[in-house]
Amino acid sequence: MNCHAIACLWCILTLFAVLITAGCTVPEEATPGPAGARTPAAIGDTVRVHYTGTLDSGQIFDSSSGREPLQFTLGAGSMIPEFEAAVIGMRQGESKAFTILSVNAYGPKTLELDRDRIAVQEELQIGQRLRMATELGRVMEVAVIAIGDETITVQNTHPLAGENLTFAVELVEIVDEG
Repeated sequence: MNCHAIACLWCILTLFAVLITAGCTVPEEATPGPAGARTPAAIGDTVRVHYTGTLDSGQIFDSSSGREPLQFTLGAGSMIPEFEAAVIGMRQGESKAFTILSVNAYGPKTLELDRDRIAVQEELQIGQRLRMATELGRVMEVAVIAIGDETITVQNTHPLAGENLTFAVELVEIVDEG
């Protein structure tokens, strides 16, 4: 190599060393963060999230704003399954928004059921409250609103029944990795 090539190589190596020292070559996503920031949330992990839940109208129905983050264990069944599924794979500090359709949240507002599928000891009456299990195994309370010869119509009494739920969620912390 001639002297000019060695000088150019020296300048390039010096510039590279300056860039590395300044941290310019390390991508932001590769920089170490707080403990757990690089590990995605998985079933069995206890997580803490801040959230805001809104209806299709934009009305906020619940929020952790101004309170401690909501803490729960993924896979324990304490949350709506689609809420848990949305948190699985998130990393600490990550935020996302998602919508859970009413049928997957608290169910439809009214249901028409075959009478022979309702197991009650006494004769059904309008206004009577019943507890029933959904196809997903969750229990919901309903009120009888119409009785036909072959069907009954019930109203889901949960205040969010029939509503699509949109959540803005931030994974604050993975408290305990399962």
